[in-house]
Order: sequence, then C-alpha cells, then structure tokens
Amino acid sequence: MGLLFLYHGFFTPGRRMDILPWVPISKEGIYLGSLTCWRLSVILGYAVLFTAVTRPREVKDALAWLLEPVHFVPGRRIGLMVSLTLRFFSLILDQAEESRLACMARLGDRTKRPLRKLKTRVLPILHRSFSRVEDMTFAIAARGYREDIQPEVVRLPVPHLIPFLFLLGALVIGWKFF
Repeated sequence: MGLLFLYHGFFTPGRRMDILPWVPISKEGIYLGSLTCWRLSVILGYAVLFTAVTRPREVKDALAWLLEPVHFVPGRRIGLMVSLTLRFFSLILDQAEESRLACMARLGDRTKRPLRKLKTRVLPILHRSFSRVEDMTFAIAARGYREDIQPEVVRLPVPHLIPFLFLLGALVIGWKFF
C-alpha cells in the first residue's frame, strides 16, 4: 500500500506541494493515494472479518444457493472449493512459516541465488499442500460427496431482516440529504 501511495503522490498531476521543492509530490496525488489506501484497508478489513466470523459450511451453502439459477455453473463444486480455500489458507501460511524457519536453520537464507531460495521455500510448501489435498479428496469421497444432491438452504428468519431495513433507511435518508 505504501508503494501505491507513493505512486499516486508522485505521478498524479496537480498543484505541487512546497514542503520539499525537489520532490514532485502533488496535493491531489496525496489525497488520491490516501483515499485508495483507505479503500483497500477497508476491503481487507471486511475480508478478514468475513472469514473470521463465517463458517466454511455457510459459505459453501450460500455460494451453491447464489449460483443455483445459473445451470451451467457447478455451484456446489465452487462453494466447496471456496470453503476449503478459506479453511486451509491459514494452514498454508503456517507451512510457509515452517519452511522459512527450516531454511534459516539450514542457513539457506544466506544464499545469493534467488532461484535456489525459491526452490527451497516453494517446493516443500507445494509438496505438503498437494499431499494434504490428496488426503482431503479421499476423505471427501469416503464420506459420499456427490454433486447431484442439493444442499438444504434454510430460509432467512424475519428478525435477521431488521438490520437490513435499518441500513436501507439510512441509505434513503443519506440519499435525500446528500
């Protein structure tokens, strides 16, 4: 985000700031860079919040329900892939940290060859991930996963609509005044 902020600051045309005369930073660039970084931070924050409070099964069922009208898209398969991705993302990050620490313990971080560094870090992560995917595939098949069975989607309870109505009212009021 810092690079994005600097890019906007240096390359957005506009009135130059007089803080440092030899640095070509514009006020519009600072404003645009700040706004862009803020938007990305909010998006990332909401994504972290969403993944922290939503169960993978609920994500899978919601995607299957949303993609149900599109007949040529396998909604249940996509829902399963997304829920498994959310579930195992933290495990892959843990594996990456383990590989980094193991590489440091073997003094692999002292090498100046970037391809060797890439090989010693990425290949163990890929090997473990593929073996875990294979185990997960066998486990899913053993439990009788079939795509032709539609998930049971529970209807939305009426009390859950109250925050939506408040949000809709706030948007209407905001639209009127602004």
